[in-house]
Amino acid sequence: MANIFPFKGILYNKERVWDFALVTAPPYDVISEKEQDQYYKIDEHNIIRLILGKENPEDGPEDNRYTRAASFLKKWLNEKVLVEGKNNCIYFYSQEYELGEVRKIQKGFICILRLEEFSENGGVLPHEETLRKPKEDRLRLMSACHANLSPIFGLYSDPNFHLETLFKENMDKPPSINVKDADGILHRLWRVHNSDTIRIIQTLLHPKKIYIADGHHRYETAISYRENRRKIEGGFTGEELYNHIMIYLTNMDDDGLTILPAHRLVRSLPSSKPARQTTGGECSTVREGKLNEFFIRRSCSSYEEMSKLMKDSIGRENAFGMYNGKRLEFLVLRDSKKRDEVMGSGIPDIYKSLDVVVAHNLLLDHILNNGRKMLEDNITYVKDEKQAMKLVDEGKFELAVLLNPTKVEQVKAIASIGGKMPGKATYFYPKPLSGLVINKLSSNPVLS
Repeated sequence: MANIFPFKGILYNKERVWDFALVTAPPYDVISEKEQDQYYKIDEHNIIRLILGKENPEDGPEDNRYTRAASFLKKWLNEKVLVEGKNNCIYFYSQEYELGEVRKIQKGFICILRLEEFSENGGVLPHEETLRKPKEDRLRLMSACHANLSPIFGLYSDPNFHLETLFKENMDKPPSINVKDADGILHRLWRVHNSDTIRIIQTLLHPKKIYIADGHHRYETAISYRENRRKIEGGFTGEELYNHIMIYLTNMDDDGLTILPAHRLVRSLPSSKPARQTTGGECSTVREGKLNEFFIRRSCSSYEEMSKLMKDSIGRENAFGMYNGKRLEFLVLRDSKKRDEVMGSGIPDIYKSLDVVVAHNLLLDHILNNGRKMLEDNITYVKDEKQAMKLVDEGKFELAVLLNPTKVEQVKAIASIGGKMPGKATYFYPKPLSGLVINKLSSNPVLS
């Protein structure tokens, strides 16, 4: 069951911030180093200083990106750059964007969700594996600031659209925040503190499952933070602020939700010869043989040709693209039985049917990494396939694996059986903007 609540959000003060485009930013994990610099320069109060502070060569235990984030948060609160709301609110939130030639609107609301451990029969379900380093990073930040600096992204299922009337009633009013981001997405936020409206939302959501779309690392971090606070403070009622996490929730049955593919970029492969060399060398020969054993391979003369083949394969077969700087290929799984031999019989069919799972287990781990799990530091993820190919051409990566998007019903099916996809198996779009609302996890947002 989902236990959601309103909260007194901390927002930028309109009397101090005249343009929210100057102080907001995308989620921390999609910001490049170049973009980090840009957000640092655009305004001294940009949220980047909190969610993704810069590292300095002289950083130490007393002065580092995490302690500086806490100092900025405390300073901005004292200077009234950030102000805490007077009322407990749920924040209605819409994102209007273009996908190709189609104009779409994703809508939902930001609230706080009571934390619970993941379990197959639980009310909060993950769908992706998490990595150690991002969790360590976010825990250090949360422990320094004692706040959720941006919401995680969650889904609920409501095929009858019971909340549509409430959304319309409130979203027809002037928003509290109206900002267009660097990608042209229009973000609008409404404060909703009407107790009847909040009660209706709580009642509707209470029996439902919440599926985490983005923010698996931050959710698990919040559990760790909660346990640390329990040990420090002793008594525990479950009502404490730190027993909750800020979350943006949207209806997975609404066509305003989009899932883009998260393409894989492999930095280096375990070989004495470059990965893009497809002839000569023992490693190259072995890999070629394994590729031909598991996949039907078709060379493509252009990205457009491969893109059409990939789209045609959706829902029919396990397929994806592969680019090594010289050769662009479309790969289709030859035999599901051979796939099952590698993955094992204990893995559910719905899991083995995912392109991203086949790409990781068979291509990256079994074939290209000689049967070993590829290290997390060796893989980077991008949502734009042309950018992925460009980075390979520039020599920054040896290989790009280009994927079709995972479907929302596949996410729901995997999560519902307690399964987890490889990390970054999905790229939900658009993502909640950071800097709209902050949620404190203690009576004072920054503890001394």
